[in-house]
Amino acid sequence: MEPVLLDVRRITAPTEWLDALCVGSPEGLILISTRSWQVVERLPLGPIDVRPLLLPGSRLFVANAYGEFFVINWDGEIIVRRAFQSLSAPPLLLPDGSMVLGTRSRMLWRLDGMLRPIWSQPIPERFGAGPIQAPSLRTERRIAVGAGSAFLEFDLGGHLLHAIPLEGRVISAPAVDGDGGVMLLLNSNEIVRIEGGSRIAKRIAFEGRGLDPSTHPLGIAPDASLRLAVGKRGLLAIDPDGSLRWSFESEMPFHGPIVLDERGHVLVADRRGRLLLVDDRGSMLCAFELEAMAVGFPSWTSGQWLCFATEAPSLVRLSLLSNQIRLE
Repeated sequence: MEPVLLDVRRITAPTEWLDALCVGSPEGLILISTRSWQVVERLPLGPIDVRPLLLPGSRLFVANAYGEFFVINWDGEIIVRRAFQSLSAPPLLLPDGSMVLGTRSRMLWRLDGMLRPIWSQPIPERFGAGPIQAPSLRTERRIAVGAGSAFLEFDLGGHLLHAIPLEGRVISAPAVDGDGGVMLLLNSNEIVRIEGGSRIAKRIAFEGRGLDPSTHPLGIAPDASLRLAVGKRGLLAIDPDGSLRWSFESEMPFHGPIVLDERGHVLVADRRGRLLLVDDRGSMLCAFELEAMAVGFPSWTSGQWLCFATEAPSLVRLSLLSNQIRLE
């Protein structure tokens, strides 16, 4: 089907909810049917600039730029509405249905599924200026957080277990490898690896500038090698020992998240509006013209479609079969 063009200034990355895709916009939440591929509902919830989060029980969590949080039931009814604080990054959903999230006032919160606080922790100024990045689950009971110029690890009860100062500001969400190691991208052109949540095991320096840190330019392949989108050098594959495995240069700098599959293939978009598929040896397998820059991570729908939001703004539904990207 042709892309769905939306009559708003911008949209967030999509979230699949029941038989619809949900995107945030300056006017509120927009629902697009995955069957008819048409807008079916608009909820005027205020400006939404963080991707909606699917909760257990087919409920949806939405936060607007004014610091209001909503839980929407499967039938579209708003069952919880609370005045809170503006998010600094997307929240982390825990297995029990609670959420861990950072706010722009540099508070880390854990909320239950009805938005009731379980605990909160301020991030002290001694950890440096800069926002709280999206938290990650390092183990079943350990939460990894990059904030300011520090790596922090909390247990599920909100107790600070480790705080490691870093020589640079954290500009990516923690990326966790199969051994529980945490990779963080710093604005000092370094990647640091934290082992056991308690020590810096490695520093990897690179030349150039990591593009658009808010779009998650750092990924970990199944063999523990790294993929990094760097401004003037393109897409880099870095071995666990810090050596460069390969680099792939695009005609335009990359813009958007790195999406890796189980083979180590990378899906990434560039500033020309192209979606590129690069294999685990640095060769391009195919390219697709989105005609506008991608916004955030795509959504894999239950129908096995790959749905991208673009800056047009529009939603594009694609299939990825036999290393070919096609309009679905």
